[in-house]
Amino acid sequence: MVALALGGCSSDDASPALDDASTSSMDGGSSSDTSTTSDEASSSGATSLGDGSDGSGSSAGEAPPALPPEVEAELHDQIEQIRLDAGLPGLAVGFTYGPHVVWTGGFGEREVGTGDAVQRTTPFRVASVSKTVVGVALARAAELDLLGPQGLDAPVELGVVLDNPHLEGETITYRHLAQHSAGLDDTELYECAYVSEDGGAYFEPEDRADCPETPTPALGDFLAAYLEPGGPLHSQDIFASGPSGEPGARYRYSNIGAAVAASAIDHHSDGFETLCQQEIFEPLSMSNTAWHRSELSDPEAVAMPHAWVDGSYASFEHYALATYPDGGLYASAQDMARFLATMTAGGGAFEGVRILDAQSAAALIDVQEVVSEDIVEGQGLFWEEFAGGLIGHTGGDPGVATAIAYDPGSNVGGVVLINASGPNTDIVMLQVLGALRGVAAEHL
Repeated sequence: MVALALGGCSSDDASPALDDASTSSMDGGSSSDTSTTSDEASSSGATSLGDGSDGSGSSAGEAPPALPPEVEAELHDQIEQIRLDAGLPGLAVGFTYGPHVVWTGGFGEREVGTGDAVQRTTPFRVASVSKTVVGVALARAAELDLLGPQGLDAPVELGVVLDNPHLEGETITYRHLAQHSAGLDDTELYECAYVSEDGGAYFEPEDRADCPETPTPALGDFLAAYLEPGGPLHSQDIFASGPSGEPGARYRYSNIGAAVAASAIDHHSDGFETLCQQEIFEPLSMSNTAWHRSELSDPEAVAMPHAWVDGSYASFEHYALATYPDGGLYASAQDMARFLATMTAGGGAFEGVRILDAQSAAALIDVQEVVSEDIVEGQGLFWEEFAGGLIGHTGGDPGVATAIAYDPGSNVGGVVLINASGPNTDIVMLQVLGALRGVAAEHL
């Protein structure tokens, strides 16, 4: 699920053109499920800011800015037209301004042809946007002293071998993992992480001819098979050689590095998923967010993935990912809007509940310029700078395209979740973010 194009995987099949009026005839209507209110976050598992101040200029008692009803209606219609012009099955959007969630909305269908409308609470698979949660979990683990006195600069302790065979005596730290500078590469065998939800078969098995006969669906088992010499998924190509292999020496986007970071938290705590639930999801009232579809309150409410097949979008079955921390999170636009506001303008806090201290939150999105072969312009702790200064992350996997983005210049943030993959999704995400910035400039 490498997020190298803004918002998703490309498709081998042509998708509808953005200016093709025929794409607006899709069955099912846009959802009127939009909201300008932001529910107050729970104080469970996080620090309550008793004086109302979160250190970022927001407060628990400060009302979020509200859009006039006619502006909200215009924004809804504008985004719905963007969806229709692109011919997309469904779309969910979150709009933040400063430390507040201003508006969230759902558009189109959860599954094409069913009339089941996307809601602002509909969970989507968010693909590589998942890595931003790993970054926050890693920062929180450091705050809780789970990584040792060196924090993010401590050597990674994993429970399986993590050693570059091309080097002698190298030290890989958690910061190296989070900045994609650990020397780790994704080989073709990384794709063996894509499996059926029951783990008994490969997803798209025709594309997994080089994988072992039996899948390895559990995170720890997959990492052992991939990282340890002699493992069925191991090769020396998983590490860069020469000077570029030195930890910290080069930027190289690595899915497996995010999975290693999450597994290391497992090694040092009661569990990566437990930490996320107790320290992030519950305090922010992210009630439609989970690392596995089966753990959602209503697994059947998840937006179905879609692909462009023979001139129209068709849904296909959900699938799983052995290295789920690098791309397997399910979350709604409403939940991700809270998360985005917290970690950007909120300085680590949301509506009186602190998730990270201000210093940790600032470090999370303190991006350093990188030389990249993709859209990334700067790298923080699994948070990136892209598209001319946006801070966040993009994601693309079969059947989904996603982005969370914060524009420091306008103080506007956007969440865009699409239940389809294809080249048009890149343009749609930029169009939606542009619409949000336009509304903020004129009305907030």
